[in-house]
Amino acid sequence: MRLLRALVALVFAVLCLPVHERLHAQSPVILRRVRVDPDRLVDFHAIVSPETLYVNQQATYQVAVLLDAAADGRLPRNPEYLPPELRGLLAYDLGGQQRFTHQANGKNYTAYVFQKALFPLATGTITIPSPQLSYALRLTSSYFSREDLHTLKAENATIVVLPLPEAGRPADYGGAVGVLKAAVQLDATSARVGDPLVLTLRVSGSGNIKLLPRPTLELEWATSVQGTERLRMDTSSATVRGSKEFDWILTPTREGDVSTPAIQYPYFNPNTRAYETTEAAPVQFAISAGSLVSNESGEKSTAILKLRGHEVGVVAEPLLDRWALLVVLGLLPVPALALLLLGVPGEEPEAAAIEKLRSMVVSVPVAARVASQSDAAPAPPKTARDVRRLLLASLARRLEVGTDVLTDRRRTRRVLRRRGVTAETTESLLTRLNELDVASFASASVEAAVTTAALSAQALAVYDRVDKEALEPLAQRGRKSSKRIAKTAGIVLLVVLAGMTSVSSLVAQASGGLWARATTAYSNRQFVDAATSFQDLSTQLPRDADVLANWGTAAWAAGDTVSAVVAWQRAARLDPLAADLREHLLLLPSGSRDGVADIPMVPVAALGVLSITLWALGWMLATWLFWQKRKERKTSAVVNMLALATIMLASASGATAAWGARHLRTDGLAVVTRPETMREAPEAVADAQGGAATGDVVRIDEIVPRWARVEHSDGRTGWIPSDHLTLLSSSSSR
Repeated sequence: MRLLRALVALVFAVLCLPVHERLHAQSPVILRRVRVDPDRLVDFHAIVSPETLYVNQQATYQVAVLLDAAADGRLPRNPEYLPPELRGLLAYDLGGQQRFTHQANGKNYTAYVFQKALFPLATGTITIPSPQLSYALRLTSSYFSREDLHTLKAENATIVVLPLPEAGRPADYGGAVGVLKAAVQLDATSARVGDPLVLTLRVSGSGNIKLLPRPTLELEWATSVQGTERLRMDTSSATVRGSKEFDWILTPTREGDVSTPAIQYPYFNPNTRAYETTEAAPVQFAISAGSLVSNESGEKSTAILKLRGHEVGVVAEPLLDRWALLVVLGLLPVPALALLLLGVPGEEPEAAAIEKLRSMVVSVPVAARVASQSDAAPAPPKTARDVRRLLLASLARRLEVGTDVLTDRRRTRRVLRRRGVTAETTESLLTRLNELDVASFASASVEAAVTTAALSAQALAVYDRVDKEALEPLAQRGRKSSKRIAKTAGIVLLVVLAGMTSVSSLVAQASGGLWARATTAYSNRQFVDAATSFQDLSTQLPRDADVLANWGTAAWAAGDTVSAVVAWQRAARLDPLAADLREHLLLLPSGSRDGVADIPMVPVAALGVLSITLWALGWMLATWLFWQKRKERKTSAVVNMLALATIMLASASGATAAWGARHLRTDGLAVVTRPETMREAPEAVADAQGGAATGDVVRIDEIVPRWARVEHSDGRTGWIPSDHLTLLSSSSSR
């Protein structure tokens, strides 16, 4: 029985041995290598492994805090760890804090381990200074016990960094260290000539993934420009792993079945201490014919774009420029606002006063004249007081003063003289006013009626003299001045229009030859000559969308992507609703039509005309309504709502037109003339921020000597040499 028990125990031990070895292997290296001081309740150690390695090879730095079971309950708070200063090393934290149970010196310890991955950047000997640990211990297990402060320092760590061996180093080696593999993929399974696509090389494995260099790429069937780089790193395990992706923007230049090259990526494997190469398998796909007409070796395609037809010189220019539009829209509400704020007085009862005086005819007997008056005739003044009141009211209206002024003879004389009335007429008027003052208090009788009739005739005679000699009222003078100004402005406008018509005729005559020459060259497939002629024509007619559209079509057929982008972009911004221009823009790379290059479909000219028309109509209705209100006449609620709705609709149309005009402007936009890498700073050695392909539209944010900070259509920003940009507003290069 004892023998059987011993045999079972032996078998059990053998079976458990691999498990014990695996558990021991999973414990950190630092716990297997350091010696724990039995006299310390808290022990602190640090090591690095391996201690000899190559440049850019990973070393693991470990720090362990070991707590005796007795000390664990006497710590009032967590210890404070002060890491060492790392120079010449690129460091990554690995997995965070780890807790283990460790046995040493016959005691159980709780071990807390911290790890960092270190990558040396240069050869030589690197010393890692001692880390420091500060902690407090209570003298007893009581919560209110006094505390003792302690400070520990761990060991220094030293690594020896060796240079990478020269033997077996590939000619295209870029400095990658690790264990890597590469793969390539495309964002499309097929493509067309002139349409861009993205090729991505993915390098993955273990090592310092962040410093993996971009390999070179050479293609015969496409042009390439460097794109963005994406990094993914995993530091959750003991070895740094991850992947890095490199993008290239490819633009096919010929059709047919092609394949990506077998991209070889050399690296140094620190495990085998030798250089190795991973290869990304090629990808085959087909390129179909595009709209770009090939002009290589004299070959000419039959699939060419159609030119626009247009009567040269007949261009729909903007109705008004920005400032003139604001002035016109601002002046239209003035009459209505003037009526609202100042008011328009209605016709005063005294306005017909002089007509009542004229109703008196003194050439016949007064009694007979009074008897012969019809009921429809205006009633004449019956007393001298009526004559006085009517005369003063008429004079006040004519002289543009208050009636109270005319009751003072000195002020009356001064007003008459200032209005240009002669001294003789002034004295005569003052005499009549005195006579009326006296007669106004006479008793009523038949003789008084005769006197009233005589006074009326005399008052009318003196009023006519004053009316003839006095200056015109300000209102009449203003109307005459307005008429003169309007007449002069009309004459000037006619002269300007005539001049513009003659200039347009001259421009049409001069540009007609260029148009015919350009269209003939294009029909004969002389695309370069056609593009040059249309470009020259666009300098004479910079706002002719048809000329610009044809320039872009000819440039695209000639293989000039930059000129095609400039011309089509400018044409589409002048005619944003043109379907043919939208189709042409789809032929361009996405960087030439998206993002900052996007063209909103807003009919600015039509909205501007609609806004002005509705604005004028609305305020005319408002003016009429205010006038009717001042005349105390009733108005329809429908008309009120119509005026308000018209003004609101005009405002909305104007705001939309202004928004569209702002987004259709070409200010600050430029086109990249050749593939270029965007830099983080205006220096050729600055970090790359991706690439920009030929024809990409960018917005210029800042300009310094020889460099421009731009915003790409995909939102990236960076610096590009300014001589590789051409402004979208003109064809001149920066």
